[in-house]
Amino acid sequence: MRHQLPAWLLLAALLAGAGCLQSLHPLYSEKGKDTVYLPELAGNWLTLANEDGEIEPQSRWQLRPAGGGYSITITEKGQAAEFEGWVVEIGAAHYLDTWPRDAGFLANQVLKLHLLPAHLFWRAEARPYGWLLELVFSNELYDDLKSAEPPLSRQRLDRDYVVLDASPAQLREFLRAGQARPAYLHGTVRLALVSGEEAARTYQAQLGADLGD
Repeated sequence: MRHQLPAWLLLAALLAGAGCLQSLHPLYSEKGKDTVYLPELAGNWLTLANEDGEIEPQSRWQLRPAGGGYSITITEKGQAAEFEGWVVEIGAAHYLDTWPRDAGFLANQVLKLHLLPAHLFWRAEARPYGWLLELVFSNELYDDLKSAEPPLSRQRLDRDYVVLDASPAQLREFLRAGQARPAYLHGTVRLALVSGEEAARTYQAQLGADLGD
């Protein structure tokens, strides 16, 4: 059954812009069966991002164990937003599937990415300083959506913006096929999750290449 979006949500999505790949369905078909729990991902993290060539603190992510997944609180400029997260292993890669629990779309930048009440997918890679999260999106990926075999079911909101309503199995296979193409992650949102202020200073001084231009 196709999920139809209310008119006000279509407008909200258009206002958000075609900045990320959003899906009406998660990456997992069944929690526990298709998901994995990474205990090392749980914790309190300070996120860093590249702002105009400078590595700057962005927000704090708290990931707490929750039934095989994660309860996530993201706080930015004093504004907290709640998410649920599940990790799916596809090939040798791990993807964090985030879903917003809050309806206050303007609470912080990550929640703005969820302007549609839809799933976002982040490739999560362990690093010496913590984790690197890369939001799955690129223009090349959108080009591949047009020619995917079998075609991925999607709803077009305007000429350049689509939201996927493909099945979880189709989504996993699509990402599996695209893993050999790092351009899928080119120019997207990249966040370094570090364990605190001292680790942040170390990252800024020595390991900033992950967030470099």
